[in-house]
Amino acid sequence: MSQRHLSTTEDTSPHASAAQAIEWREVGRLMLKYSLPINPISTQPDEMGADLDRFKISLALIQLNQGKVTTGSLLPGFFTNSTFQIPVSQIYQEEEFFEQVLQLGKNGTQGRKIAIIGESGSGKTLMLQKIAHWVLEQTDDIPIWVSPTILKTSSLREYLYEKWLSQASNYYKGDTVPIINWQESFENLLNSGHIWFLLDGMDYLFAEGESQSPSSTLEYLQQQLQGWIDNSQVIVSCQTQTWQTQTQTLSHYELYKTEELSYPVGVQQFIEQCFRPSVSFLEQAAETEDLVRQLYRTLDELGNLWIDDLIKNPLRLALLCRLWQKSPGHLPQTTAQLYQQLIKEFYQWQAENITTTPQQQQQLNNALTTLALSAQCQGEWSSIISQKMIEDSLGEESAWVKLAVQLKWLVPRGVIGETGENYYYSFGDRSFQDYFASLAIDDWKFFFEQPHKAISEQEFPIFDPQWQGIMGFWLGREDIDIEQKEAFIQALITFCDDCGPVNFYGLRAYFLAVSIVKEFSTCSYGPEMSQQLIKWGFETGGSNSENLFSQNPLVDYARESIKQFIPSLAIESLFNLIESPQDHLLPSEGFHYLAMIGKGNPLAIRKTGQYLKKFPSESLGWLAAETLGIIDPGNSQAIATFINLIETQKTEQVRQIGFSGLEKIGKKNLEAINALVYLLHDQPSPALRRRVFQCLEVIGQGNATAIAVLVQLIRTIKDGAIRRQTAESLEKIDPGNPTAIAVLIQLTKPTTPEVIRREAVYSLGEVSRGNAQIITALVNLLGDTEDIYTRWIAVSSLGKIGTGNREAITALEQLLVSGEQLLLRKESLDSLGKIAPTNPKIIATSIELMQETNDEATHREVAEHLGKFDPGNPDAISVLLELLQTSTNEFTRRQAAASLGKIDPNNLESLRTLIQLIGSTQDRDIRSLATESLGEIGLNNPAAIATLIRLLQRSTNLETRRCAAKSLGKIAPGNKEAIAVLIKQLQTVKDLSVRMEVAHSLMALISVSQMSQMVTELRDYLFNESESKQPDLACYQVLWHCSHHLSYAQFYQAWHQSPLSTDLIKTKNKEVKGISSSVSFTKFNSTLSLLEQLQQTIKQRQEFEKIHLIWIDSSRFIEPDNPLIDIYDQMLEQGCSTFEYGLPETMAKLRLYWNILQRHAPNTQFIWLFYDPFNTSNLSHNLLEMLRKFQGAIAIISQEYIAELTNFIIKDNLIEDIIKWIEEQVT
Repeated sequence: MSQRHLSTTEDTSPHASAAQAIEWREVGRLMLKYSLPINPISTQPDEMGADLDRFKISLALIQLNQGKVTTGSLLPGFFTNSTFQIPVSQIYQEEEFFEQVLQLGKNGTQGRKIAIIGESGSGKTLMLQKIAHWVLEQTDDIPIWVSPTILKTSSLREYLYEKWLSQASNYYKGDTVPIINWQESFENLLNSGHIWFLLDGMDYLFAEGESQSPSSTLEYLQQQLQGWIDNSQVIVSCQTQTWQTQTQTLSHYELYKTEELSYPVGVQQFIEQCFRPSVSFLEQAAETEDLVRQLYRTLDELGNLWIDDLIKNPLRLALLCRLWQKSPGHLPQTTAQLYQQLIKEFYQWQAENITTTPQQQQQLNNALTTLALSAQCQGEWSSIISQKMIEDSLGEESAWVKLAVQLKWLVPRGVIGETGENYYYSFGDRSFQDYFASLAIDDWKFFFEQPHKAISEQEFPIFDPQWQGIMGFWLGREDIDIEQKEAFIQALITFCDDCGPVNFYGLRAYFLAVSIVKEFSTCSYGPEMSQQLIKWGFETGGSNSENLFSQNPLVDYARESIKQFIPSLAIESLFNLIESPQDHLLPSEGFHYLAMIGKGNPLAIRKTGQYLKKFPSESLGWLAAETLGIIDPGNSQAIATFINLIETQKTEQVRQIGFSGLEKIGKKNLEAINALVYLLHDQPSPALRRRVFQCLEVIGQGNATAIAVLVQLIRTIKDGAIRRQTAESLEKIDPGNPTAIAVLIQLTKPTTPEVIRREAVYSLGEVSRGNAQIITALVNLLGDTEDIYTRWIAVSSLGKIGTGNREAITALEQLLVSGEQLLLRKESLDSLGKIAPTNPKIIATSIELMQETNDEATHREVAEHLGKFDPGNPDAISVLLELLQTSTNEFTRRQAAASLGKIDPNNLESLRTLIQLIGSTQDRDIRSLATESLGEIGLNNPAAIATLIRLLQRSTNLETRRCAAKSLGKIAPGNKEAIAVLIKQLQTVKDLSVRMEVAHSLMALISVSQMSQMVTELRDYLFNESESKQPDLACYQVLWHCSHHLSYAQFYQAWHQSPLSTDLIKTKNKEVKGISSSVSFTKFNSTLSLLEQLQQTIKQRQEFEKIHLIWIDSSRFIEPDNPLIDIYDQMLEQGCSTFEYGLPETMAKLRLYWNILQRHAPNTQFIWLFYDPFNTSNLSHNLLEMLRKFQGAIAIISQEYIAELTNFIIKDNLIEDIIKWIEEQVT
């Protein structure tokens, strides 16, 4: 959707002479001013002038057709207790949403029909306000704001033509233009598609108990919009709960969900806005800043996830800020105590609109308490409160519901269902519902009972994620006896499910206790629980637990639980791990988790500082310094440690550690910045100067000293390369700096040496996104030089900074014409796709390239390109079909089929080609690639599913079978035959990599209704007869998955083939029997042992004497999306020479460095192995694609096939396979 332009006096009606006086943009601006509601998340409802830009809102694109709505989650947070998990396909930051969704229209409806959902107080109204202002500022369209109160009394059409236009004429120029002219001109405007309808808070369309309401609020809204505003942009907002009960109504809308405030940046920005100096609260800005700092410090020191969940919701954070203004200095120790105060604050906030007495508040709270628990006991419908429930629960007290709706404790939802007999409500904020429900429970045994329904129909509260918040609130109540709390925790950690020695539900109960015991920090079981988490997560298996981290759910859960546990106990246990002599890898693991949970914690800071004093110059000391800088930002001891490394160490490897440490903990730290500035004055070597620049770019943002030093360098240094590097660094430290931009542009002139000129052109693509001056300079350069490489870099730079810029788009379009060099045309095509993805010339040029060349590599490249843009384009479909029919190259046909399946999902020819390739090719790589492609485009296709099943059953190649299992897991959801075959594979196949892939596919395919049968079939395969003490990992994963989706009663019945008796619903003082993390599931135990085995084998073989093995461990990457410096750092650690041209911070430089290594040592055989042990995606697709272009012996080691390079799969004979490959490289 490109930006439209509307004449401000546009009108083509018969009364045009009068109507032309209407300046619609001014009308839109005036009406918006009078229509917008009070700032919805300000602590002061009368602050109409709040600066919208101070709050940044992120939106998640929801695409239900791309995944299942599932239940449960990994260790859900305190308030994230909904069983309705929404699949997110992409997160848009605010600026990205405006640019890519609204301006460029990248998604389904091209930004014309959008629904924004989110919980109460999450910023939906604020986002609509931002959109309204964006429409006025960035387009020539006009926004019309529609609140729910408008649609309660009239239809939208009636409101617009009878009220809105009348008000607009009065606000605008009185009665100078007849109303008939207004109406006709508005009709033309409406038909032209230049109006944005912003419909806010559609949850409140109905007042309570309106008997003539339609079946739902959203259905009523849809009736209002249908048929007459099809050309207009429509953006609707409502609460997530409203959408969840009416998902089909908005199925044709692009769906976005407001994200939580980011921590700490988003939360800090919000708090600063809430504490702006106000005459009514604070007279001095300094006092305000002090309050803000105190609140920051208090939140950091708490270190609990419950406070994290609370403050990421704008409404709850606003209430917390109001509370802090009145009583600064401390927060309550438990969530329940805090919510008790927040409720009082809520009433005071609402008093500015609706006044209630303390007696009324208490009576309303009692009514809400009763309703909350009654609703919770409904199971999956716990968010719904019916009129009948109100009458049954409250009786004569039902009148309090009207006040609850006025105060927005409750939200009317209309009539849900087809009968129309019952009106429904829900709580506006789920966490407050949980708090009220917890107040109605007196005895901990309630959580082990089923208050309603038959035993087979409902989950027990302790195994229902929707009860977790309630149990946490209950545990934090001051009026509950300590003995009751102790008994509850004991019952959880000793629960035995009587379903085998693994005790799946006992483990679930244990982890529930772990997640809520922070609300009862004096619990006597706390130290024991903390040590148990460390044992499960780390100690028992030593470094072997690293292998199990991504495979064994128990290890994963234990490590995640440490983050949620009582901070003081978790910190003590982690330091026991750090100081453990059992395994040299454990201390680094301990510091890693300490950095996650110890921020602002005095105990963590003190103990880490003491450790650093003991080991100031050793590797663990440097790790301690890094951790100290993270948990205590600006810590001088930590900063000094890394400054000392840079200033005193002579080896580049150790200096790199110093620079890396400062980049992690020294941002905006004056001590660190001054140290780097001093190095620049000390005339460092070129390589050191470049590294100082790079470090300053990270830590010196906005620092006046750093900016001044770099400006002075630019003015005094004559060397062009140094000036270029200085200018780029200056612009990154001070975005938009005119001196930096001017120097970079000057260096692109023809008088500059070509090498420096290219570097300057590249730098321009790294700075000031959207800068018109830079874009013009790059466009001019394209006409000033004939150097193909310089032009190629300029085109690439335009693709980075020219999004939506007309000048950049035009320049790239001109380069697409036939006659330009192929390299330049292809890069122009790629860049145009980045800055204008809907541009029609992308498809047209791709087709031209396909037709003009016979080069197979170009055909594959263009075929891949066509699969990324404009789904359904008939020309693209046609040319891909032609390529399928004419090409004889199997790789090309595979790519064409894959792309065709993406842009035309129902195209049978693409499926037929892939199936044919799988059956006929002799090339294993082709078969694996075709199998994976079939998994991308063959959803629910019977022929595709049958092909994969045959491969899985008949192929003798383990890699082919693994790929088939993986693809089957993507395209056969719920397919009984596929599931049966996978179960059989799990029961018979011995290879671990295939078995694990089968397990993952089973978990993806099976529905909850199929899980009971799965439990019955796999129960007897959980323990191998020859190794009865250790469970089979693949079966264990599937059964763990089932235990987190089936109710305890369902799992028990499937396990025993007999129903669960109520007599068994009791706790047993029996030690929890978990899976031991000491079991070795492969023949090698860790990254270190695998590397040592390879090195030892190579050392023993005389023919391998000249081999230099380079081992790149992807789990050590700090920034997986930009790992080049990490790769270089690991190469230096392994004896590779330094790069004579500075740091290889681009792929081109890394390839040059790799080539230089090989050329300078012609008698040495370099072996470059990239290790991805946990399928963490640290080896990005882009990195792997670029590595394919490198020459030499390069291979990948991973859990599954991830690249078209030589790819070894982690399995029993891994060492043997690698050695055979090395032999081939040597010969």
